[in-house]
Amino acid sequence: MEKQQIIKYVKIGLLIAGGIFAVKFIRKQIKLRKLKGQFGDYNTLIDNNKGNVGGVSLPQDTNIQWSPRSSAEALRDAMKGLGTDEETIWATLEPLSKDQRAKVRNYFNTYFANGQNLFQWFASDLGSSDLAKAKSYFN
Repeated sequence: MEKQQIIKYVKIGLLIAGGIFAVKFIRKQIKLRKLKGQFGDYNTLIDNNKGNVGGVSLPQDTNIQWSPRSSAEALRDAMKGLGTDEETIWATLEPLSKDQRAKVRNYFNTYFANGQNLFQWFASDLGSSDLAKAKSYFN
């Protein structure tokens, strides 16, 4: 194969890779904008005194039934396929109690892990500092 043909194929490969990356990035931005449109800035989910009218208040009624399924699904969706939506991972884990996180972990391992566990999914999708942060939620 000639040098010019190799350069041509490399350029085509880079173009395709760039296109895939751009599509993933745009999808992630669309998802984030939808969430911000529904709930406002992430910080207002926890502290509604920030002045963002889109924020929601956390319920004060402790009798509300909570289920780990939606949180486990959010974690799975944030990590499946190409790319990882770290913001969704943090937004999912941050408001939960230690007991709730343990239930989410068990639910994820039972229904979504496909022979692995949640920490193995974290390890394959997150860099070392993000992996340490994710694991710290469960300590």
